[in-house]
This record gives sequence, structure tokens and C-alpha cells, in this order.
Amino acid sequence: MRGAWAGRGLLTSKDGGSTWSDPADPANGAVFDISFSEHWSNDGRALAGMWQGVWATTDSGDSWYEVSSFESGGIGMISAVAISPDFASDQTYLAGGSYGVIFRSINARATWSNVADSSSLRRVVFHPGDGTIALAAAGDGLWRSTDGAATWSHTLSDEAVLDVVFRPLHNTVYASLAAEVIRSTDGGDSWHSYSPGLAATHLGALGVSEDGAGLFVANGAIPYRYDFDHSLWEALPAMPDGQSILRFAVSPDYDVDATLLGGQLMVFGPVQMVGKVLSEVRDSILLA
Repeated sequence: MRGAWAGRGLLTSKDGGSTWSDPADPANGAVFDISFSEHWSNDGRALAGMWQGVWATTDSGDSWYEVSSFESGGIGMISAVAISPDFASDQTYLAGGSYGVIFRSINARATWSNVADSSSLRRVVFHPGDGTIALAAAGDGLWRSTDGAATWSHTLSDEAVLDVVFRPLHNTVYASLAAEVIRSTDGGDSWHSYSPGLAATHLGALGVSEDGAGLFVANGAIPYRYDFDHSLWEALPAMPDGQSILRFAVSPDYDVDATLLGGQLMVFGPVQMVGKVLSEVRDSILLA
């Protein structure tokens, strides 16, 4: 994990992932998570969770500034971040560490408070339309808050939850366990299995498009896509280099452009996060 210090930093693409900018500060930072504002097209705000701490942008990624870092006495080793959908009024950020603990700031970074002691945090998310509801995927299960992330309850504790993601602008949320995907249609209050046709034992990253047409889960280097026409999961070709998929980003217009981004951890040379574009052409996948 400490080797990830040599990561490439924050890169920006403004052409759907075809090309990427030079790294932004901190240029040698290892990026583990990025959260985009629900009002991104208007405020250009995003939050990045990094080994050094938390960085933010308010100009759509053209520049980044330090929100908090352990080098300056703040929080660091951040594996998951989230921005409240009501940020304009509540000024709330969330950040979680690979060593557990969910941190909350209600003044846009000035101070942080420890609001929950979880196991290693994999993902933290707000309900896209309701800033009072938040969920966290952790090594000791799923955590949920209904008061703007001020307090948390342990919703699922039978096994580790590897990822959790809301369908943008909807009440539906998906979570991945080691061998199962589960779904909630009430904002995470209740859950049921959503795994027909899924034969996997090492599930992880989830991704879902705003238009609802694209839903993916990673099983190591193999992406699975949910076939809504036949109500089952189908395996797609494995990533050629065999590296596990750590993050998905699905185009909001997936039904039109069929574009999926997958982030992997390269283990040769400096450890770094890289982006690959998977362009789906109906029943086949081309690596661009």
C-alpha cells in the first residue's frame, strides 16, 4: 500500500477518456477515489481521496487544491470520498480511510470529525437526491446514515461489502459482496439478492449509468454486465493484462455511446492508478 505513494496523481480527460492531461498537484499522489458533485455541470466540483489526503477542484479539474493532508496535520490515507448533493447549503464532505473511520466536514474542509469507526472503508456515497442518506461499504459490512452522515448504524454485518453505488438521480442502490450483488430500491433501508447468472467469488467494483442501461460488476479482471432483457449477469472478455478492475465509471448516456471506464492497479514498476477505456460494441469488447 505504501508503494502507492509513487502514483501518477490527478489526470483529467475532456474527450470521454480518449486522451488525458498531465498530472495535477500532487503529481506523485496515489488516487484511490474521486467523487463528483451532483451539480458538476454548474459548479465543477469534485473531491479526490488520495494517500496524502483529500484534494478538490471547483473548475472541472483544471486545477486542484489541498483540502486536508497528513503532511499538514490533517487526515490522510483516504480510500473513499463523497460530496453531499446539498453541498451548496450543508457544505458537507465525507472521507474514509483504509484503516477504518468515516470523517465528516460540515464547513467545506475547515474541520473534520470522526463520525464512525468502521473497518477498512471501500466506498462512501450519498443518496443522489437526498443529502440526509449516506452509505459506506467496509470490511465489516455496510453502514448507513439518515441524518446527513452525523451518526451511522451497522446495516449489514455478515460479511465484507466491497462496493456500493447509487444509480444517479434514483433511489436504487447496488452493493457487492464476495460472491453476490444485492440491490435496494428504498435508498438502502432493505436489501435483496440481485445475482441471477452470476458465477463469481471475487466480486468488487460496481458501476451503473445514469440512464440505467449499463450495470457492471468486476470479478477480478473479468467485467460482468447485467442483461436487462434477460434478467441475468453475463461475463464479458477479461482485461488483456489480467489485472483486477478496481473502479468503474459508466457513461451517463451508456445506452447511446456504450462507453465504460475501468481503473486498474499496475504492479510493475511504480504502483499507479491508470484508466482504460472499454468500448462495447454490442456483444464484443474492444480495448481502446
